[in-house]
Amino acid sequence: MSNDILQGKTHLIIDDLIPSSFANQIQTDLTNPFFPWYLSRTLLTVKSDEFEKAKQDYANIQEYLAFIHVFFSNDDGNTVRNSGTAQLAEDLFRAILAKLDLNTGEILRCKANFQTQHRSKINGTYNTPHVDNETPHYTGIYYVNDCDGDTFLFDGKKEIAKISPKQGRIVIFDGATLHAGSHPYLSDFRMVINFNFRV
Repeated sequence: MSNDILQGKTHLIIDDLIPSSFANQIQTDLTNPFFPWYLSRTLLTVKSDEFEKAKQDYANIQEYLAFIHVFFSNDDGNTVRNSGTAQLAEDLFRAILAKLDLNTGEILRCKANFQTQHRSKINGTYNTPHVDNETPHYTGIYYVNDCDGDTFLFDGKKEIAKISPKQGRIVIFDGATLHAGSHPYLSDFRMVINFNFRV
C-alpha cells in the first residue's frame, strides 16, 4: 500500500468521525424496519473448515447468528455496487478520507453487520479471528451505535488490542491483521459498517 496511514502503529482509532447528526441518521437508516438485512449464510464469521481450525488455536471463540447488508461486493477482484443504499457508505468513506487528509481512496468491499444480543455469551469470548481478504488493503470498522461487543485484534494467536464500540468511532488497521467482533451481552444489538479499502 502506497500510504502508511497507520504511521507504524497496529491500529488507529478516530472518535467523532462524522457530525452527530450524520451518525444519528446512519443509525436511524440501519434500524429502520424496512432496511434490508440478510441472515449470514453460514451463521459463522468464516467458512466451516476455517472455524474448526481456528477453534484449535483460539480458546475463546463463540459464534452466534448475525445479519449482513452488502453495500459493495468484491468476490472476483472487481468491486460491484450491491445496494440501493450504497450512497450512505460512499458518504461515510469520504468522511474517512477527509479525516485522514487524503484526496483519493478506493472501496474494495463494504458491508454492514448486525449482531443481536447473545445472553448465553461467555464473558471474554469473540467471533472467529479472520482477515476479510488477501488483497493488500486497510480495514475500517465504523461503529453505528453505542453498545458492548468489542472488536479484538490479533498478532497470530496473541490478542494485541480490544476496541469498544462507540457511535461515531472508527478503528482502522492493516487488512492483514487478524480481527474478530463479538456479540453484545448487555445491549440489544451491535451494528458496524466494515470497509476494505485502498489509499
